[in-house]
Amino acid sequence: MKSLFTAFAALICLCSMSLPAPAAGQTVDLSVSIHPANRELYRKAIAQHGHNPHQITDYGVLERRSLVELVLSIQAVALGGLEPRVTFLTTPNVGRETLEVARGNA
Repeated sequence: MKSLFTAFAALICLCSMSLPAPAAGQTVDLSVSIHPANRELYRKAIAQHGHNPHQITDYGVLERRSLVELVLSIQAVALGGLEPRVTFLTTPNVGRETLEVARGNA
């Protein structure tokens, strides 16, 4: 399972190589739709790692796949030399999360 997550992070990095490269150290906004329960799980997980998602290497503490994907995305952006700034769009349910992504809001 851990190798699957590593492969996912590598895929994100490889895909980002085909995009125009912003200046190193530039801040990138990541807007994420998230259910309040998942946001709380995320907050607790990163609190265990000094409030730094870059320190997480045991993805089991995240409990949910969507949170693993979020942390891997943050880590991949940082590995690309950019500084991710995450903004959460709190949604009442999974259907609304999907709708917000489809609308381009998250």
